[in-house]
Amino acid sequence: LGLSLIINNCKDKDEIIRHVDPELKAWGLYQKGTWWVYEEEKTKNIDSFWVDSVDFKYLYDDNFNKKKWEDIYCYVRSEKIYEDYAFVISSYGKNVQLFRFKNFIPINSENSTLLNLPLKTGQRFSSCDAFKWSEIDTIFNLLNVFGINFENVVKVYDMCNRAYKNQPTYFYTAKNIGIVRKEFPDINQVWNLVRFKIIQ
Repeated sequence: LGLSLIINNCKDKDEIIRHVDPELKAWGLYQKGTWWVYEEEKTKNIDSFWVDSVDFKYLYDDNFNKKKWEDIYCYVRSEKIYEDYAFVISSYGKNVQLFRFKNFIPINSENSTLLNLPLKTGQRFSSCDAFKWSEIDTIFNLLNVFGINFENVVKVYDMCNRAYKNQPTYFYTAKNIGIVRKEFPDINQVWNLVRFKIIQ
């Protein structure tokens, strides 16, 4: 009986109550070897991003010391250091967020929600303060970006993109691909995905 209790207790401490939804993984989990190259429409400047590492984290229930929910951190690096970020997939919030990070530690005050499940046009999520938010603007079955057709694309307007210097941003994110277009209206920049390799 004593041995049985020990085994059961150990099992309880390792229990994951909520896993990340497989649908969320399709929007934000990319493996090492994945890369994206973007071109700015006017200047023709190029910026490249790549997956540096993937990390699974577990948040514990304070009352029972059980693994309460699972988060996945997909760390993405870029040639421009200030643009390093992580896709953070949360089983608790059922969303994909962008976090700026330093030394692989996300900066909690510099994150922005990319999308929430279930997807719904007009859906809003919190941004940098009570008077600003992110909102799903349009859901495209098919969208052409730089001559490439992408299926299942969600356009989100973030009034205060904390992952990128608080700039208002339109993100276009394709399922199983990632961000395919970024529009920064205040600084008159548009970055399109022109080449990529995806490993999920």
